[in-house]
Parts: sequence; C-alpha cells; structure tokens
Amino acid sequence: RKLFAEFQSLYPVDPRGAQIGLLFGDMLREEKKPKEAVEQFRRVAARWPGTSEATRAHVSAAEVLEESEEFEAALQEYAKGGASPKVEELRTKSIYLESERVFPTTDAPAATVTCRNFQKIHFRLWALDLKDYFEKKGSTAGLHSVEVTVIAPDQEWDVDVKEFKRFKKHKFAVPLPVKAAGAYILQGRAENLEATTVVLVSDLAF
Repeated sequence: RKLFAEFQSLYPVDPRGAQIGLLFGDMLREEKKPKEAVEQFRRVAARWPGTSEATRAHVSAAEVLEESEEFEAALQEYAKGGASPKVEELRTKSIYLESERVFPTTDAPAATVTCRNFQKIHFRLWALDLKDYFEKKGSTAGLHSVEVTVIAPDQEWDVDVKEFKRFKKHKFAVPLPVKAAGAYILQGRAENLEATTVVLVSDLAF
C-alpha cells in the first residue's frame, strides 16, 4: 500500500492512479472499514470522472453503503454509476415464500419469507388432504399449483416486518399455527403481490 501511495504522489496524473485508488478502496472494504472505503471510492470517481474506473468506484461505494444499510446514499451512487437495474431492484416491492425442508411432527413448521418494501404481510393457510391428492394424481407433484384461493382459508393472520427499513431485503421465518402431519398451502400477500409455498409435515421422511 505504501508503494501505491508513493506512485500516486509521484505521478498524480497517471491514469493508472485510478486503478490504484480502486485497489485502496477494495483493501479498506476487506478490512471492514466501510466509511473509509466509501470515501476512497468517491475520491476516485471525483478525480477521474467519465472513466470506467469512476463508474466502478460509484458502484463499489454503493455496494458498501448498501451493506451498511445506508440505502438513500447507496441509491445515489448506483445511479451515478449507471447501475439502473440495481436502483430498480432496491425500489421495487417484492415478496417470495419458500419451505426449505419437510418438518417432523416434533418440530414447529415454518416457511421463509423474503420481502422488500413491505411493512406488513397477510398470510392465509389451507390444509390439503394429501392422501386424497395422491390418490387422484398418483404423486405429490404439482402441489404448488393447486388452486385454493377460491376456498376460504382455514386460518389467516397478519405479520409485521420487524425492524422494517425501506429498500432493505428482509428475510425471516413465519411459523405456521399447525402441528398435525399433512400438507399446507401458505400464501403471503402484500398489496397486489402474492407468493405461495407448500409446507409438508411428516414423520415418514425421518
């Protein structure tokens, strides 16, 4: 690092200085010094405007700011770096549900929700007759596509997103208010977006 600093001091207008500046920023980032890293990337962008290094500096600064949950500042840097897809990702509302495993009856079943820009999610739960479904279909394939929304849910409830922060991607577990073995279709809805997953509770897999 000392040699790099000396090079920049001796050759301040050398275009390779921008690359060295980016390396400094990357080092600070690896050293878990986010504030110093952002300042370094911003210096590169200001000193070599209109270059590919400046673009990378803006995006790198934005990434560090996003990791530090300074989202407004991150959005500004992403925009300066021309990273419009990332700006859209942070600003867009989204929700996704998944069930990561089969739960034995001794465990509390749950699904995992990943969402952005929603403070509250409404959940609806339907219990599915797995034996009847298997007898009709011959397998459990297609459970995720079962149409149940025309039927009143067995249970429904609201969940507030804890420690909500605009633009942040929140990921957390949603416990299901059931214990019996079976298949459960869980739907999460926020405004006009919804996501669905199937949660299986069974001791046969253990």
